[in-house]
Amino acid sequence: VRCLKLSNSSEIALSLIESQPLWGTDQEKDDLCNLCNNNPLKVKQMIVSIIHLYNGDIGKFLKRNTS
Repeated sequence: VRCLKLSNSSEIALSLIESQPLWGTDQEKDDLCNLCNNNPLKVKQMIVSIIHLYNGDIGKFLKRNTS
């Protein structure tokens, strides 16, 4: 069994966000990456929630989940 450790990279996290039907300001995208500690798995999980619960609006998600 081999494992590949993914480091928490802001570039990877941001590219995951930008590859999905999400919208938000650059700051909101950065805030989402930071909320997930730039962890790709956490970012993917958040993306699914944002798409289904907030119609892809990162700003609405952040307002609801960081206040």
